[in-house]
Amino acid sequence: MSFEEAIARLEAIVQQLESGGGELDASLKLFEEGMQLARKCEEILGQAEGRIEELLGDAQGAPPADLSEGSGS
Repeated sequence: MSFEEAIARLEAIVQQLESGGGELDASLKLFEEGMQLARKCEEILGQAEGRIEELLGDAQGAPPADLSEGSGS
């Protein structure tokens, strides 16, 4: 499943859950599916971030700095 497909399904699940009216068991199954999709999206984004950092390091001729350091937070 692509990132875009996972996000689209996740949005559909959120709409279903927000509309209410469903049975508790069905809502819990939707919530579980949504959590799995959210984890999958995080994994895909993490891989993309790693690839971007790798490319930035290659472009500059040196490994990239940790982007989370020095953010001032």
